[in-house]
Amino acid sequence: MIVDAAISCLTVSGYSAVRTRQIAQAAGVAQGTVTHHFDSREALLGEAVGRVIDEQLETARVRFEELAPAEQTAERHLDLLWSTITTPEGLAVAHLWYATWSEPRLIPLVRVLEEQMFRATVQGWADFSGREPDRDVLIFIDLVLSVMRGLVQSIPTRGLESVEQRWQLSKSVLLAGAPTPIC
Repeated sequence: MIVDAAISCLTVSGYSAVRTRQIAQAAGVAQGTVTHHFDSREALLGEAVGRVIDEQLETARVRFEELAPAEQTAERHLDLLWSTITTPEGLAVAHLWYATWSEPRLIPLVRVLEEQMFRATVQGWADFSGREPDRDVLIFIDLVLSVMRGLVQSIPTRGLESVEQRWQLSKSVLLAGAPTPIC
């Protein structure tokens, strides 16, 4: 209930604007209840972001599995991952990444979340391809996630439509340079 309220508040307000008081109000509990369950605002928001990442990657995995076998391509996999991270919840996750610039105490938490996202993406690739990824595939996945994070960071200045167009161009370059066979 508290974590769900934190996710909702993150989605609406972004990391820097969310306060535990706002989360408590959204959860319908006293602020003391929030601080009893979570040592800090960062711990609560970190748990909320971790849950969002898990839910989003699971949603992308299910959506991919629902595709007809002929539609299960590397390009489609990348599109599902992109569409997942550009949802309001996905963009709320991005706020935490950007907050590390001004709040370095978040860096350890964000590193854990990055590793979680990387491992889940690698697992998705392994499930998709039916084999364990080699070094080149791991580098490719890291590059894809880095490009996606960079593009998402430019949404406030360029707008989502412009960034969507840039994603399509970036995706074609990424796929052209992907390790063979990628799938």
